Amino acid sequence: MQLKKFLHVGVPTTRSLPGEQLLEDWGIYFLPPDQSPFQMEYVRFLPDARFPESIHYAPHIAAEVDSIEAAQAEVDEVLMPKTDFGPFYFAFVKKDGAIFELVEMK
Repeated sequence: MQLKKFLHVGVPTTRSLPGEQLLEDWGIYFLPPDQSPFQMEYVRFLPDARFPESIHYAPHIAAEVDSIEAAQAEVDEVLMPKTDFGPFYFAFVKKDGAIFELVEMK
């Protein structure tokens, strides 16, 4: 899987954090990674979150790829397929036991 650029480490949390933002349609609060010195994106999932439950409890590495489809061909499991998120697409996959968020810019 060819990763083009590291974006952030996603860390699930159950605590409300100062500066977190609500994505109501997605059922998550998140603290943008640019607000962390280590590029951490803290994510707090609501009960109706539009993400697979396995993502709620494990950290993930987010990276930009040229093509989500090409990258998905090399993973062990697709946890969440390619999804449109405005300026980019994203997908969650598992490779060698690790969870990755793949991001493809439009």
